[in-house]
Amino acid sequence: MTRIRIEDVWPLSPLQEGLLFHAGHDERARDVYVEQRVLDLAAPLEPDVLRASWQAMLDRHASLRAGFRQPAGAPRLVQVIVAGAVLPWREIDLSGRPTADARAEAERLAEDERERGFDVATPPLLRLVLIRMSGTRYRLLVTMHHIVLDGWSLPILFREVSQVYAAGGDASVLPPVAPYRDYLAWLERQDRDAARAAWAGALAGVAEPTLVAPVAPGTESVPPRHVVEALGAETAGALREVARLHGLTPNTLVQGAWGLAIGALTGRRDVVFGATVSGRPADLPGVERMLGLFINTLPVRVTLDPARTVLDVLTEVQARQIGLMDHQHLGLSDIRRAAGPGATFDTILVYENSCAKPKPPRTPRNPGLEGRRRRQRRRGALPAHPGRPPGRRHVAAPRLPPGPVRRVRRPHDPGPARPGAAAVRRRPGRPGRRGRGAVARGAAAGGGGVERHGSSGAGRVVGGVVRGVCGAGAGCGGGGRGRCGVDVWGVERSR
Repeated sequence: MTRIRIEDVWPLSPLQEGLLFHAGHDERARDVYVEQRVLDLAAPLEPDVLRASWQAMLDRHASLRAGFRQPAGAPRLVQVIVAGAVLPWREIDLSGRPTADARAEAERLAEDERERGFDVATPPLLRLVLIRMSGTRYRLLVTMHHIVLDGWSLPILFREVSQVYAAGGDASVLPPVAPYRDYLAWLERQDRDAARAAWAGALAGVAEPTLVAPVAPGTESVPPRHVVEALGAETAGALREVARLHGLTPNTLVQGAWGLAIGALTGRRDVVFGATVSGRPADLPGVERMLGLFINTLPVRVTLDPARTVLDVLTEVQARQIGLMDHQHLGLSDIRRAAGPGATFDTILVYENSCAKPKPPRTPRNPGLEGRRRRQRRRGALPAHPGRPPGRRHVAAPRLPPGPVRRVRRPHDPGPARPGAAAVRRRPGRPGRRGRGAVARGAAAGGGGVERHGSSGAGRVVGGVVRGVCGAGAGCGGGGRGRCGVDVWGVERSR
């Protein structure tokens, strides 16, 4: 039996606590936080060098060698860093098969890797399969658990692997590592009592959870499906201009729109949803180069008042967020204990900024590792938190990279009593192309009042951001399969 050598023991970050909560809630359920990247690589490729480059990542970053346990007699779960972890690595040759057969087998292998999951107590929570597809092509399956890496960390990881591979597997070409342990030490220095008081004040008066689609206890989480829809250059440009004119961020516009949509769906004037923040403190040296799980899911409160304009709502949302920035380190479980049931929600909004960088040319020392991915496979893309009831989650994930076209990616629950992709794309009463630019025009004009028309169907937000809420049943476009989401970009200005 191989003896495990313990190098260090660390506390958990807030979201790691949330992920472990869900892992322990139902051990029989599928782990929706197993993620996978599939990269197509060009020959010539040196598999031994590639393997050594990935092993160097484990040796370099202690956070990739973490297992999660609760030692006997210890009050809390911890992450145990092991020394000398060996990278799980397999090589499979499909080059002798017909192209269609090779592709089908590669798909099956990828699915098997995702289905295997991980025992979070046994590191490393990362494994790779290199598939030779033909004489000129390889496919690399990178399967990992979200508990050790967030989205910001992945480009860092792939960039370092690429640099080490280009150096023939020599990790000395990289700068000194910025350890994740420094971030955990930073967390320990924060004033948690002040943060609890700030969140309790921010959510004061919200007496009950904000649930768009309550589910029965014990409902199993299912992998989300993504519906991607492009926004035109006119709407994207108008959004930027509105944000600039009124001193708002595009993120504030999106959060305000989502809050208005949730208000229409629930029939409430005071709503809460979750938002994911990067969690990387600007005052921590080297944080931009660290690998680990930094992100956090936090409540966003939107208060709707028919006497106020949409611009007033957006300004308040941004001011509240700015006031809480110094307290974004607090975990959602702590926030819920401080603020009560009003901190519970079943929808989250993930706002992503991404910069399109030119891809480096492929060479024998760069087969396409850095930033080139064939596709992204996720069994779960939604940050977990113990502040929401176990079950299904609903998320909107606007990805707004620089450039003239914006996309809204709306993961939705494909399970029973949930709409299909067509229903998610199209809502009853949706204004279509004519209304896409009105989101910015309405806010720019100051908007009208915020109106609600009932809680179970035909509602509209007038004056700036959202129109086209859904109802339930056969009329929702989902074939009678239940409540669907909303198009957060549709608009009708007050007349």
